[in-house]
Amino acid sequence: MQNQMTLDLGIEEKVDVRSLIVHGDIERETPKAKRDQPAPEFERILMDGADCAFRRRCGNRSQMLVLLVTQGQYYVTDERTGSRHALTTARLGTFCKGATGDALTPPWSAHPLQDYDAKGRAAVVALLNSGDFREMCKRDMVVFVNEEVDTLLCRQPTV
Repeated sequence: MQNQMTLDLGIEEKVDVRSLIVHGDIERETPKAKRDQPAPEFERILMDGADCAFRRRCGNRSQMLVLLVTQGQYYVTDERTGSRHALTTARLGTFCKGATGDALTPPWSAHPLQDYDAKGRAAVVALLNSGDFREMCKRDMVVFVNEEVDTLLCRQPTV
């Protein structure tokens, strides 16, 4: 049995409701309005030696960026679903989007994570995955990355 309806267009024609839904033959009178996204809020939730964790809240979403350098674990987790994703350059950039101030400053960097451009974020991920860096952090040999090296990871200064 098919559901049919008559359109009030002055034309006596029956239209299959299913075809209207599946094929989208009816145009919307007004386009969908974009919802305004609230500004994300960031907070530092762990700072212990070289290890750190940050929380990003935006609307009803809450994510955590976990950088356990001494354990070699770096991931972004969705607190609502519990899903955990390995840290990549793209995920780091997405997590830091909209951040201001120094809330996302890890203990081993003089600059907040959002200050790094794409190449700098790639260098941060590579640094975190470096076995030598992990061993140095385990032995408390790293407090801050050398200012010159840290500056190279950041965006190029304008002259």
